[in-house]
Amino acid sequence: MSELNRTGTAGSCSPLEGEPNRSDDLVGGHKPILQNFARALRKEQTPWEQKLWSHLKRRNLGGYKFRRQQIIGNYIADFFNAEKRLIVELDGSQHQENLKDTKRDGALENGGYHVLRIWNNDIDQNIDGVLTKILETLKDTPHRNAKAHFDSPSRGELAENGPTIILTNDKHT
Repeated sequence: MSELNRTGTAGSCSPLEGEPNRSDDLVGGHKPILQNFARALRKEQTPWEQKLWSHLKRRNLGGYKFRRQQIIGNYIADFFNAEKRLIVELDGSQHQENLKDTKRDGALENGGYHVLRIWNNDIDQNIDGVLTKILETLKDTPHRNAKAHFDSPSRGELAENGPTIILTNDKHT
């Protein structure tokens, strides 16, 4: 999973329950630099990402839809299933006992996501076992609800304190 630090202002909040202001530095709620980085990662996949993607794309694995290099908060997930909020991360030796990964996983778990880490050598040596593990995780994972800091009320996701109720003065007679 890739991470970029935020630079510049994130824009002010609109009056609609913390929705970001769609100012020039945000595109679709994400900074353009993060979107460009995710796009570059999709174009320059590692051999292990290419191999796994060939099994995940087009709902090839149990009918589950995956996205690759998906922006989630300040992070870019290698593979993401929105239905079950499952993030699949491929890791090489540089990720062994990595404190940044532990912190990132904690933030994502607190955001209502489940992170499954898979070693690159498992992709090479046991792709069938990897696919079985992903499918079992998907089947064992209930639909997950988002937590507050990754929610988007405009998409119908609920904040940690529940839905926002808007009262009107309309009277039905």
